Amino acid sequence: MSGRPSEHGELVFDVLRYATRLLAEGDESALLDMGFTPEQIRALETLTLKSLQRIGQLSAHFMDFRVDPTCFARVMRRIEQERADEALKDELLLAGAPIRMMHHYWGMTSRDCAERRRVLGIEAPVGRPSQADESTLEILWHLWHELAAIADERRRYLELAKRSELPLSAIWIAVEEWKGDSTVTRQGSESPGDTQPSRGQDARRVIALHR
Repeated sequence: MSGRPSEHGELVFDVLRYATRLLAEGDESALLDMGFTPEQIRALETLTLKSLQRIGQLSAHFMDFRVDPTCFARVMRRIEQERADEALKDELLLAGAPIRMMHHYWGMTSRDCAERRRVLGIEAPVGRPSQADESTLEILWHLWHELAAIADERRRYLELAKRSELPLSAIWIAVEEWKGDSTVTRQGSESPGDTQPSRGQDARRVIALHR
């Protein structure tokens, strides 16, 4: 008989090593959840590494490995969402997103942003971010309204940066000031019940906040 365990035997060996680690950490409840009886848990305490390898070589299949497809699908969706989230962070940073913005959406600190910028090869911003002039603010104001159909506000900011070709540091300042106006809702439209002014009046009222 060959001393080399089969692929199934290697998996059994790895599972048993994991079980002995749980035992060493005192997590017997996890071992019970895995299907071991209390008597078998006690027996695990006596197994040497050589014994574990020998069990893996035996042909008896006492472990049943199955995949829960529904649970696995949920895990994969979570992984894909996290991957997309990380990609979005990078896109925003590359577009000039300020620390304040990254903290607002993800709780990122200045150190987090600095480390990620370094990985992306982005030079650290120096001094206060520049603010858009009045004509640019008016363009931004109308573009922000046009992009209201984008439900994810982070992606709405990113699209605004692409269309305006302005850094997000300047866009964030402008939009957050508009949000600070009590007559402007989060979506950038008039509060319910207010009379809707003309586009020019909209822009002039918001631009006045910057004076």
